[in-house]
Amino acid sequence: MKNKLLLFVVFAVLVLFVTGIQTPAQAEPAITGVSGTLEQGSAITISGSGFGVAGPNIIVFDDFEKGTLGQPIMTGAGSAQVGEWTTILGVN
Repeated sequence: MKNKLLLFVVFAVLVLFVTGIQTPAQAEPAITGVSGTLEQGSAITISGSGFGVAGPNIIVFDDFEKGTLGQPIMTGAGSAQVGEWTTILGVN
């Protein structure tokens, strides 16, 4: 009888612990507009809400204009317009 009571108490505490954990809500960006000329090489502005205080953190951006058709993508300094490409698992 004591084992069943102990098991019940442990289960009840576990349920209370798990249901008591709250995770913060994750905001999803909502795009409300795009302005600018939508063509190659032109700048555009995306407006909306939920992007965060500083907006997106662009780590790597590339238009691949520096590359050569049929050749591996360059890696290292200067290999992308913003940031740089790196070698992953020994594959360029």
